[in-house]
Amino acid sequence: MSKWLLSILAVLAIICSAGVTFVDKLDGRLARLESESEVEPDHIARLTRQLSSVRAELADSRTQLGVLETERARQLELMATVEALQTELATSQAAIEGNSVELAGVGQRQDALLRESLGEGLQTLEERWNDVSQTLEATARIAEDNRHTFNDFVRDLPQAKKQQRDVESMWVSLLGPTVQIADESTVGSGVLLKSEQLDPETWRTYLLTAFHVVRDVLDEVSNTYQPIPTYIYSTGGDRHQSSANLVEYDVSLDVALLVMYSEEPLEHGAALPTREVLSQRRIFDSIYAVGCPLGNDPIPTHGEIADTYHEVDGDLYWMISAPTYIGNSGGGIFDAESFELLGIFSKIYTHGNLRPTVVPHMGLVTPLSTIYDWLDQVGQGSIIPE
Repeated sequence: MSKWLLSILAVLAIICSAGVTFVDKLDGRLARLESESEVEPDHIARLTRQLSSVRAELADSRTQLGVLETERARQLELMATVEALQTELATSQAAIEGNSVELAGVGQRQDALLRESLGEGLQTLEERWNDVSQTLEATARIAEDNRHTFNDFVRDLPQAKKQQRDVESMWVSLLGPTVQIADESTVGSGVLLKSEQLDPETWRTYLLTAFHVVRDVLDEVSNTYQPIPTYIYSTGGDRHQSSANLVEYDVSLDVALLVMYSEEPLEHGAALPTREVLSQRRIFDSIYAVGCPLGNDPIPTHGEIADTYHEVDGDLYWMISAPTYIGNSGGGIFDAESFELLGIFSKIYTHGNLRPTVVPHMGLVTPLSTIYDWLDQVGQGSIIPE
């Protein structure tokens, strides 16, 4: 592009030089003509017009020459800028080549560092794994020791519970609900249920006992209005006499439901379990038998359920190993953990005919699940907890 421009400028310069030469010649000719007196006026006018035209073309050529000179200067400036850019580009290329070499070196160093780091990392992981393995082994040993400790704790738990039991709470839950049913000819036991309010001045309390205890007290079983003497015990150890009336009874089950009315709720009443809880009772479950043997105040004895399907004369009973005696009849059998009522004591085994010997660790109990079924049948199902 720059060579082409220079060629144009050179041509224009030649044209301008030729124009100037031609003008000079015309000027000379005009001068010579003016010095001659015999030149025709028309010839002079024609030469004058030619001179004016040439001068105009010369002025225009000079103007174009100025434009070309300006363009030439701008082109020279652009060429200088291009040369500077080419120089800068060459410098940049050299820098890029140097950076590429340096980057390659950095990559090699990174690869070396990565291999070294991975080696150290693997070694560290191996060391940590060894530490974890040792910790797991130690934890396993601790867990085994804890298991033995827990087994020892479970083995000693009954004794610990026995040592930590709340005597006052046990009295309220086991002995407080127990009553003595007695007259001049017989003695037995019964279990108070929790009092319920009928109106602002009347409280009703049901009582469960064995039927044969009530039978021995009443002149006639059909006389439900005959009061049954009942002795109730207070927390302070005192007892006071009251009376109850027969509501329902079943001879084959040897169970009876009595009722008492009072202006205030009675102090104690047995807690009743649900049917679901009763269905989970098994042999070896720990229990307390509470009654008034031989007319004594309520006495608790500890034992276990020995059998949950013991049949006597076609009826099913539980057999218990807790010591019982004459007078325990009608008393309660309570869960040793929850203190809930589980059944009513009914019979006791004897041995021999001429002189029967009582076997105190073979007592028979009417289970509360059977009593619940009977209460439903006689229309007293409201007593049963949901």
